[in-house]
Amino acid sequence: AQLVGLEEEVPTGDVYKERVIDGYADKFLYVDAIRQILLAKKGAAFYETSPMLYDITAVPTWEKTHAGLMKMYRAEVLGKFP
Repeated sequence: AQLVGLEEEVPTGDVYKERVIDGYADKFLYVDAIRQILLAKKGAAFYETSPMLYDITAVPTWEKTHAGLMKMYRAEVLGKFP
């Protein structure tokens, strides 16, 4: 939700690139999470270590990314509670 409407400033397809990580990881939780993954998985390509997150970078807007992640959270987390 933090990035909705900021596609020009933080393009969805560039979220894992060094320029975006350096400039926005301290401002946005999603970018910081990507940074942590990149630090933990040094030496391997992002698309290999995190294929689902890499696929999400193809979504054109942060609004659609947010909606998709919320739908997945509802199904995979909240939907598992009795």
